[in-house]
Amino acid sequence: MKSISLPISEGLFVLIKSLKKSEKRNFKLFVNKQTKVDGINTYLKLFNAIDKQDRYNEELLIKKLKFSQRKLAYTKHLLYELVLKSLRHLHDEKNPDFKLRTLLANTQILYQKALYRQSYKMLMKAKKLALDTENYSYLPDVLCWSAQLFFHTLGNSTPQNAIGLIEDHKKITAKLNQELILKGIRETIFCFQCKHYVVNTSDEYINLDLLINHPLLKLTPDNFSFQAKLAYLEINGMYFQLINKSQKACHYYEKLVLLWDQNPKFKQLKSEKYRQHLFTFLKLSLVNRQPLNYPNWFSKFDQTQVANAQEEAEKLALGLCLKKLYHFLYNHRNYKEEPEVIQKLSDPNIANGFVLNYHLCLIYFSQHQPNKALLHLNRVFYHPTSKTLSHKQQGFIKILELLLYYDLGNLNSIDHLHKSVYRFIHKYRKEASFERMVIKYLKKLYNANNPVPVLTAFEQELRAFSKNQIPWHPFEQELLFTWIKHKLSKNVDQDKLPTMIEKSDRKNSY
Repeated sequence: MKSISLPISEGLFVLIKSLKKSEKRNFKLFVNKQTKVDGINTYLKLFNAIDKQDRYNEELLIKKLKFSQRKLAYTKHLLYELVLKSLRHLHDEKNPDFKLRTLLANTQILYQKALYRQSYKMLMKAKKLALDTENYSYLPDVLCWSAQLFFHTLGNSTPQNAIGLIEDHKKITAKLNQELILKGIRETIFCFQCKHYVVNTSDEYINLDLLINHPLLKLTPDNFSFQAKLAYLEINGMYFQLINKSQKACHYYEKLVLLWDQNPKFKQLKSEKYRQHLFTFLKLSLVNRQPLNYPNWFSKFDQTQVANAQEEAEKLALGLCLKKLYHFLYNHRNYKEEPEVIQKLSDPNIANGFVLNYHLCLIYFSQHQPNKALLHLNRVFYHPTSKTLSHKQQGFIKILELLLYYDLGNLNSIDHLHKSVYRFIHKYRKEASFERMVIKYLKKLYNANNPVPVLTAFEQELRAFSKNQIPWHPFEQELLFTWIKHKLSKNVDQDKLPTMIEKSDRKNSY
């Protein structure tokens, strides 16, 4: 039997399985109003049959529903459209975007019917809603319809109202222009952050300054719209993260969270964005050892709303990451490991599983548990997100892997990794003096009879680099210093330690 439109079939199956109970109930109520054939609703029949399947099985559907292949293909296509339509109807009342689009569509329909007064009333509702929700992107359409209806509404077509319309146009255009410029800068800095991770070269500073020195960013954001304020604060937060001033970045992300709290409706609509800002604020606060009531903040994070099971998993991954970081930094010994939960949240389909494994790797590395750290580092390597990392962050991860293999004494891998890391840095980073210095000392440690002088020189040269020259975040820099101090304290009382090569020779001699 020929398979029919596999992507559509899979799309319908996944869409139905993603529905909540309330959405399924709403669909059934909605679809019952559709045309029935011989007293049976064919769409509902197909919906229920697919919903009962654990895996999509087309042959079983044809056999059970007694549909021809052509009828099944046609019914599936219409069912897919009906499910989306029912979801639009369900979310109409909750989302102002849907309401605005509906009001503007109604304005157009009434205008085409020459019902100008009714069309004008509908337009005024759209204008009020757009202003109340600060949804300025719809206001140009509102102004366009206002101009078209101006001469058709006799009570409004006066010179004073014409001047008012022009003034409205100027104010709204200025607000919208302000918002769009700030959003554009925000997206550009976000892309810059993805590419560069941390700014540490003169060219990168010049390019970043071109963005951050925009006149709008020199103004106080008091008179900005809500979304413009969000963009303004996020720009500054990302900027200070890029230049390794994490305390100032934390200050701006705190303001971001407080701003979200002032607008509960918008926070509910954009819960995923709010959760990202809250996570960044709490992570920066933890790294900077800010005195906060963290359990209360974690509870607040756990209460953020999710739209689907995928978002729930993403939230769990970020929440677990914050709690592990908190218990590590504040030395809480009574924290219980959750290996099964961590394993589940490490699924490659969960984007924040990368964030969780990355931070767990750093935590275990700092706790001198290289086996556990390497387990999570391998999950980082095999996660799809790792392909999108900047070259600086990839360089840090490769050096971290080298440090872990050094701790484990894995002689078969260290020499190969040295060459691999050096080739990677040489290929992607022209100005990589810091990474080359780290690799140089790690190679010396690998061959040293007594590691103490090498570690001491390594620490001194590290301190010679200013924070702005190091292409890593402060927490990652701190981990490297901690690793050196641990090695020094471990070896300082010993007269002479055998090199790894000597250890290898001894093993081979047994």
